[in-house]
Amino acid sequence: AQPDPRLPGAAGLDALAAMSQTNEVLRRRALRLTQGGGRHVFLFSLSPADLVAIADVARSDAKSAGELLGSDRASVKQHVANIQSGVESDRGQMLTSVVLALSPETVFRGSRGPDVSDGQSFAGTLEIPLRTRSGRKPAWILDGYFRLLAFSQTKDKSFAVPVCAFIGDNPAELREQFSRIHSTHPLPANFADVLLPMGGAAISPTIAAQDLPDAVCDWLASNADSPFHNLVTPKGSEKPGASQFPVSRAALAETIEDSLSTPYGALFPYRNIATAETDIDGLCNAVKTYWAGVKATFRDAWGKSPKKSRLMHPAGIRIMGKLMNRVLPVVNLSATDRVQRVARELKRIQPLCRWTSGAWEELDQLAWDRLTNSTRHVNLVANCLLRAYVTKY
Repeated sequence: AQPDPRLPGAAGLDALAAMSQTNEVLRRRALRLTQGGGRHVFLFSLSPADLVAIADVARSDAKSAGELLGSDRASVKQHVANIQSGVESDRGQMLTSVVLALSPETVFRGSRGPDVSDGQSFAGTLEIPLRTRSGRKPAWILDGYFRLLAFSQTKDKSFAVPVCAFIGDNPAELREQFSRIHSTHPLPANFADVLLPMGGAAISPTIAAQDLPDAVCDWLASNADSPFHNLVTPKGSEKPGASQFPVSRAALAETIEDSLSTPYGALFPYRNIATAETDIDGLCNAVKTYWAGVKATFRDAWGKSPKKSRLMHPAGIRIMGKLMNRVLPVVNLSATDRVQRVARELKRIQPLCRWTSGAWEELDQLAWDRLTNSTRHVNLVANCLLRAYVTKY
């Protein structure tokens, strides 16, 4: 996540992180507490630089988090300033811990010798990687967002920040703990969606047919290697088309549902009607591969707002969804170059497409930005592209 320069103290986040040790692993003495069900909680301290180095401020970007909490308001700026002045005072104390969820790649090594345990806590060392194998920071912030902003401006970079943490990255568990922490001082309803990873990746093979399209949309939106990562309208939002979330969830879910429900659909084979089970891995791989090929074919039109690209408009999603049923069956989805194979297939219709400029010559010079989400327009364009695709074989 990149800091938003408008947020209090955000201008200093990068510089502060750079001050942390540059070793691949951050080692800190810690106490391990064993709680319900044998689960562990860790108590330790970090410097402001350490905290910024390991903790992700937000799932997608700090700007979203800041806007939700109103970080540009005078009252919030004053709150952050008060935290900063308290830390910098001669009697500076911070009694409230920052709460983190640490990557499972974190290791706790218990100390040896006498007196390392009093029966409730066990002394040792936490080894926290500065980057996980997937390349992200190893900690999610569950509580302490404003304190993190205050730390970016504090003069005392060695201040011992109390930290309470557990090891885990299961989205459901993180959200459960987040809800418990903020139950008495609730944050905006969708703030957890900004701070924490989405749970779309875990889809049950026995999921009900009517719930499957929306679950796949969540999976596409939440996975970093998906072409739709952070592009799909969040659940409950009725305002698709913003630059941050240009893709209509309803339109994307419709294309998935249509392909799953008809025997001619490319996704139909992944749903076993007799057992009501779905090959989730195969289904998600197929959808991701096809749309990654669409992105590779129309890079100039991908990721823009629908006003600037009709490919990202509900009409474009539905049109290319109809093409998916023709393209995917001829692509070997187990091949390492499967995305490139999809792109090669789509090259057949690329010259006809007018997503960001010009007019659809085959459709009475329909201007690119006059394409609407009406059934008539969607069918006209889709049929035009399907005819061109088939005749080029």
